[in-house]
Amino acid sequence: MSSRKVESDKFTSGKSRPTSNAVATEKSRLAAQQRATRREKRGMGGTIDWSAADPGWILALIIAATRAGDTVTFATTRDAGALKVTIYDGTQRYEEYCRPTEDISVFFQALCADYE
Repeated sequence: MSSRKVESDKFTSGKSRPTSNAVATEKSRLAAQQRATRREKRGMGGTIDWSAADPGWILALIIAATRAGDTVTFATTRDAGALKVTIYDGTQRYEEYCRPTEDISVFFQALCADYE
């Protein structure tokens, strides 16, 4: 009987395992691609900017909300694909989103109308 030595190249294929930074970079790249694809499917390829909003309607919302004892916060979504307005009434939180395909003035007018 001859003995044969069998070596496994399972872990010695010559390729090194990716570092955690490389994995994080790849995940970030894939996430950016997925966000871009979702935007295209929704009919919007870009991001939204607060500068498109009419300052008069933003002020009107702040005045109406604070008179009612509410708090208003303004932000964008993580992918900058929508504007986000959060209203706190003391016990509940209401989140409203405005996409680039919507009219920002109408969005703020509707929020102000909720306080009339």
